[in-house]
Amino acid sequence: MTDAARDALDALADAVSLWRITPAASKDVIDAATDALVAGLDSPSLGILAGEPATATTYELEALVDDTMRELGLAHVVDGDAERAALAAMLRRLTAGRIGPRELAAWAHARLGHGGHADAQPFVHLDDVYYVWADEGHDLGQLDRWTYDEAEAFLAGRPSPGHADGWLAGPLMVDPPPRPVRRTRLARLVRRLAPPRPPRRRS
Repeated sequence: MTDAARDALDALADAVSLWRITPAASKDVIDAATDALVAGLDSPSLGILAGEPATATTYELEALVDDTMRELGLAHVVDGDAERAALAAMLRRLTAGRIGPRELAAWAHARLGHGGHADAQPFVHLDDVYYVWADEGHDLGQLDRWTYDEAEAFLAGRPSPGHADGWLAGPLMVDPPPRPVRRTRLARLVRRLAPPRPPRRRS
């Protein structure tokens, strides 16, 4: 297999991993299937998948995607944990420079959340810390480095460094903010997660 074909196969696997938790990403899967054909890959279902319209629904693509992955030796993509596979796909985009660290953390929080896969929690917590630090006026460069540390550890199969958890549980470990902090970290996070208050009625 050529390097181009291997890259196209990896891109297709990542597109399918994200599509499994984001059905609106059907176009990305179809585009990746087309790129795979151009790169020299082929299977009965791959050609059909590449010819599907961008508006195809999850229901219309589900069996076709499953067949394609199995024909290409990628059964683990559709048989494994969907959230963990999607996280891995996004982390590869991060390390390849296709997305930024704060975008990655925001995606993990919005798409997987605090109730999602355990391996996603370091990134969900980093999004909480991004929110607090931005609100308090801290330099976010340190958080960017923490996010890359977490990504590299995950992709290498190492334990999480736990930067965000350590910060949330311990004392403030950065320079003082340029203005007084009027609320505690916990209060800020509670305010972020609380539902909006209904408007007051005028008497």
